[in-house]
Order: sequence, then structure tokens, then C-alpha cells
Amino acid sequence: ANPEGSYRANVELPVWRAETAKNAKLVMLSTDQVYSAHPGPGPFREEDTVEQLRATMRPEFLNRIDEIITFEQLTREDIREILHLQMDELRRKLDENGVGIRFSKAFEDYMSTEGYDPAYGARPIKRLMQRELINIIAKAILEGRVSRGSTVEVDVRDGQVVIN
Repeated sequence: ANPEGSYRANVELPVWRAETAKNAKLVMLSTDQVYSAHPGPGPFREEDTVEQLRATMRPEFLNRIDEIITFEQLTREDIREILHLQMDELRRKLDENGVGIRFSKAFEDYMSTEGYDPAYGARPIKRLMQRELINIIAKAILEGRVSRGSTVEVDVRDGQVVIN
């Protein structure tokens, strides 16, 4: 108790301190603006990207950017390779739970075609894989149609991904 007869809790307040981003590295990605600057087929040129950035951003902001790195858009072959990586990942996850999986060539062709959108890179193939296959397999597992020791056959019929 203090001299006035009241009690005071001993509470420590958090100590706030100022932080700086002096040693931080920021990575900014953009696909929307760059495509309108790209003159057509062939590799991106850094000059096209910088020209587009100058047309859309204030010089004060651009002056703070140390380096601009341009990437070429993904090709259909790139998307197919990404699809194979996702198929391998799904195969590994199912295998850990005692479930096998086989993919038809028709499935690979369908996914590579439907999942290709040069404006969005690899995101469409990932979303398509989730929507068209992973969700279907998850539902089949919950319904008991797929269980430990079984093998899932993945195919495409009439424009739809099907599993057996």
C-alpha cells in the first residue's frame, strides 16, 4: 500500500522503439504494366520495362529503385514443367498416405492448355490443379471412394477431369 492507502499495480508497459528499413531489401513484382510495353514476340528488353515504368511512376519513386530485373513470360513448355512439379508433389503427398496416382496424357494436355495464361504466369495452373483435381480427390477420400492401398487414375473425358 502507498501512503494514501490505495494500491497500485506494478504493470510494465511495452517499450516501443523506432525501426528502420535501412538494411531491408524489397522485391516488387508486376506483370500488368509490363505487357503493354513489350513490343511482341521475343525476349523482354529492360529498356521497354524502364520506359513503361517512367511513363507510369513518379521519378522520386523510381530513383529509390536500385535494380530492375526483367523476366520472360512463361511458355507452354514452362507451364507443362510446372504442372509436372505439382503432379509430383501430389503424388508424394498421396503416397505418404498409402494412395497411388497415375495421370493420363490427356490430363497433362488438358491442364497445360487450360492452365496457360501468359499474363498471369504460373498462378492459373496452380488454381486449376486445385479446382479440377485436388478438390475432387479430397472429396473422394472423404466419401470413402479413395482409401489406403488404392490407386487413383486421372483422365479427362468430355472436357472434364475424372478420377477412377
